[in-house]
Amino acid sequence: MLYGTPIRLPGEFLNPSSSTIDPATFVGKLREIMQELLPLTPRQQAHLAACVSKYLSTCSHVFLRSDTIKKVFQPPYEGPFQVQSRSEKVFKLLIHGRQSVVNIDRLKPAYI
Repeated sequence: MLYGTPIRLPGEFLNPSSSTIDPATFVGKLREIMQELLPLTPRQQAHLAACVSKYLSTCSHVFLRSDTIKKVFQPPYEGPFQVQSRSEKVFKLLIHGRQSVVNIDRLKPAYI
């Protein structure tokens, strides 16, 4: 487009094709090509380990991630809750007066 020239419509940018294709031939070629397509094999899902803080092994209180659907301005973590005991993958927490077993992947140390 140049200054002073009339504006072209989008269809005017393309030159009309001079070749005419027989619809039956087009459909036949399209079917052949579609039959030659092979499905893709599904990708392997990589199981990535969650990032676990090194301070979880020594902290006295932790925050617990809430995996529910959250409303607007609802915090992603609840707590802090007191740690009763811990193992390699599981913590026992005192939550609202009851002891609960929680996976370590949902925990974050509370620096109290």
